[in-house]
Amino acid sequence: CVLEQRIFVEKAGLPPAMLNQIVRLAAFPNPEFYKKQGMRMSTALTPRVISCAEDLQEGIGLPRGCLEELKELLTTEGMGLKVEDKRSNGQKLEAQFEGNLTEEQESAFGELIVHDYGVLVAPPGTGKTVIGIRLIAERARNTLVLVHRTQLLDQWIAQLALFLDLDLEFIGQLGGGKNRLSGVLDVAMVQSVIRHKNRSEMLAQYGHILVDECHHVPAVSVERLLKEAKARYLTGLTAT
Repeated sequence: CVLEQRIFVEKAGLPPAMLNQIVRLAAFPNPEFYKKQGMRMSTALTPRVISCAEDLQEGIGLPRGCLEELKELLTTEGMGLKVEDKRSNGQKLEAQFEGNLTEEQESAFGELIVHDYGVLVAPPGTGKTVIGIRLIAERARNTLVLVHRTQLLDQWIAQLALFLDLDLEFIGQLGGGKNRLSGVLDVAMVQSVIRHKNRSEMLAQYGHILVDECHHVPAVSVERLLKEAKARYLTGLTAT
């Protein structure tokens, strides 16, 4: 398979039953279907199962989070998996973290840093932003922070300048009336990135993408955007 913005599994040589099992790795029951069914409402236009797999001409596309499950599936069938990693490492980011994490924040950071991608779920006020900034500094790759509100855009720029040894002018911004990306450390509105004329090329340059309030990712437009991200590191922050 090829690991890039998605996992692309080659179909050649795999029997249909195995292909079906691979597709099912990226499928889950649709809660909206069972909600409507329980209320005796029509489910004619509501699918019972949501599938995030793509059936392509020469292969199957899976969300990259399915990689470990894919390896386990093939191992149980006596097969190995050769992974060609084409994710983007981006550029090196020279930035030192100048804050101090609490014991709980340090524990959460320790769990996140050992994985290339993951989601931090924590209540409001627990310092998710600070943990995210520590991740940015530790991974040391050029980073794009995605937010969906102007207030969050301003907060992130201020917090990055506070906790990293960087000047405010060094941090790029897309949205909130500004279009000035540095390509090194940038904060952008999701809506502005979606409308960007060179979106794919712009996203491809980063080695780390961090999504604040990432419970919005299932929205079709945001999901489509992140499907184009080739960054080695993906981090989500949410209280939901």
